[in-house]
Amino acid sequence: MEHSSQRTTKLEGQKLLYDTFKHLTTLSTGSILILATFMEKLFKEPHWKILIAIAFVLFILSTACSAYTMLTFGDILAREGEITKPEKKLALARVYVSIWSFIVGLVSLVTFFLRNF
Repeated sequence: MEHSSQRTTKLEGQKLLYDTFKHLTTLSTGSILILATFMEKLFKEPHWKILIAIAFVLFILSTACSAYTMLTFGDILAREGEITKPEKKLALARVYVSIWSFIVGLVSLVTFFLRNF
């Protein structure tokens, strides 16, 4: 009975991780759209434009890694939680890249807006 309970808990945790990356993908994609849509209209002569380029690239990276992580977790869930060691290492690397690229992209964007306001 305990083994079944642990497996259920593990699967629920993986579902929550999947949802986390679904939201991260949505936030990153939304940030890209906002950058593309409002950049020109908000700032006529922006300073530190490189921060926008950095944010744009990092949001794309975050979106790509998050989507790939979601595919991995979807596959793992389809196999009822079975994950190999190499899969675990790669998934963990994509998790860190997804999260950190989003955070650094967001910091770059905030820094740009503070500098130009």
